Amino acid sequence: MNTPNPKKAVIIEDFRMIADIWQSLLEEQGISVLKIFDNADNVEDEIVELSPDIILMDINLKGKVNGLELTSKLMEMDESIRVLVVTINSDQHVIMKTQESGACGYINKNSSIAELKLAIGTVLSGQKHFKSAMVI
Repeated sequence: MNTPNPKKAVIIEDFRMIADIWQSLLEEQGISVLKIFDNADNVEDEIVELSPDIILMDINLKGKVNGLELTSKLMEMDESIRVLVVTINSDQHVIMKTQESGACGYINKNSSIAELKLAIGTVLSGQKHFKSAMVI
């Protein structure tokens, strides 16, 4: 009997408590977290090598590169990478920039855990998740 390969994730979030919460949430859903990065500087090669099924990405990070810049770099390297941007910023301009970066989804940090689970499932299924962003 073949068992499906478990899903793998990478987290890019500079607040450790939030990253730990995301990790717990992912692991509860059977998704293993390969690595947590607290900044986006010079990490794209390692992320592509890790080959995660999903990346949970904050926009505002420590360092010189923000989450949208890293998302764009990752998309140039491997357009099959699936990034879900999870941020406090709900400005429509930022949401449009998130879509332009190649991210597969956006969710605001003020959303519920149930909404985050839905967004993760949607992105993992190969679909885009931006609908809740447009209501803000």
